[in-house]
Amino acid sequence: MLALTGLLMIAGEPNRALFRYVFWIKMALLAVALALSSAMLRGLKTTAAWVDATAPPPPLYKGLAAGLLLVWVAIIVAGRWIGYAEGWPGSPS
Repeated sequence: MLALTGLLMIAGEPNRALFRYVFWIKMALLAVALALSSAMLRGLKTTAAWVDATAPPPPLYKGLAAGLLLVWVAIIVAGRWIGYAEGWPGSPS
């Protein structure tokens, strides 16, 4: 649902998002978040922590989870920042 409404917002005002650096930073951060989430899921499926819910996750995954949380916070901040950022030079208004 969020992807659909986001696409509709961009289709309604493409110059507002597509010509701002912050939008592309947000999209790059989203790709990083999806890749990290996928890697963590694949890694957890091969460990005992996935089978036994009482087993603590390996320390590496705690660090990755904290980093992933920071990436999602950065995505939220970038999304809010889009409305206040200037477009790049020569972009349509």
